[in-house]
Amino acid sequence: MISRYAASLIADERGFHPNENGRQRLLAVHMAVSGNYTAVQIAKRVGISRRRFFDWMNKFKRGGVAGLLKVKHHGGGPPTKIRGIALKYLRAGLKSGRWRTAKEIQKWLQEKHSIRLKLSGVYYWLRKIRDIFKIEQSVRLVTNSPYWGSWWKKIQRP
Repeated sequence: MISRYAASLIADERGFHPNENGRQRLLAVHMAVSGNYTAVQIAKRVGISRRRFFDWMNKFKRGGVAGLLKVKHHGGGPPTKIRGIALKYLRAGLKSGRWRTAKEIQKWLQEKHSIRLKLSGVYYWLRKIRDIFKIEQSVRLVTNSPYWGSWWKKIQRP
C-alpha cells in the first residue's frame, strides 16, 4: 500500500506540475491512493487505457513521484547530419546556383564539412530546403502585396 506521506506529496505536486501529462499522471495516482476508485474508473476519468494506468502505477511504486514524472525522449531517429553553418552555406549556395547536380552537392558536403550523405539524403535536403524557400517566397509575396499594409493596419490595435 502507498503511504500517507506519498499521498500528500502527490496532492502537493498535482496542481503545480508544468505540463498536462505530468498533471494527468499525478491525478491518476492521487485517485488510486485515495482508494475510492477502481482502475477502470481512474482510466476513464483521466482519459487513458487501463494498461497505461497500471504502467504509471508501477513507475510510481518503483521510483516515487520522480519516477512517475520521468519521461523518456526517444527523438524518433538519429540527429540530422546537416545543421548549423553547413546548412547555412548549403542554403546560400542553392540560392546562388553554385551547384548543378546533387552529386556536386554531395561532394562539397564531404570535402568542406566532412558530412557523408547518400544521394537520397542529398535529395531529401534539396526537397526540404525547396519547401523552406517556397514558404519564404509566399510570405514575401503576401507582405509585399499592396493589400498587406491596409489589412495589417486593420488588425493592429491603436
